[in-house]
Amino acid sequence: MQAVTEWRPPYAYVPGQTDRHSEDLFDRFEFGLDAIETSDRWQLALAFMHEGFFWEAHELFEPIWMSLPNGSADRALVQGLIQLANAGLKQRMGRNNAVARLSDLAKDLLQTALTGQRKAIPGMTREDVCRLWEVMPIDDYAL
Repeated sequence: MQAVTEWRPPYAYVPGQTDRHSEDLFDRFEFGLDAIETSDRWQLALAFMHEGFFWEAHELFEPIWMSLPNGSADRALVQGLIQLANAGLKQRMGRNNAVARLSDLAKDLLQTALTGQRKAIPGMTREDVCRLWEVMPIDDYAL
């Protein structure tokens, strides 16, 4: 059996360019709020960000984000990663105005999550977030 973090969908979904994946494609990837950073869902989402599966990363991050407490550093971090994935997807779609808007949102959320006394998801450092930002196909934006 293939390791979860090695599994990939057959292609990266890009609206208007490729067929959408089935609605239940990611249902098997679970997570627990007490160990998000080691969950299959989290690890796969991060790998997808690095590899350009932006829509897929968003789909994996979203249930985690929805489960986290409002106002928490964790929630801001995951929402920032979702917006960063959206920016990467919009870049691929050639929607530059959306890229600029989403990149700004992502930057604000990620900086909020990673500054001050707030503790974000264990194992996710500022350097990790910066590495994700650097692999994004977004021009003129840096964290």
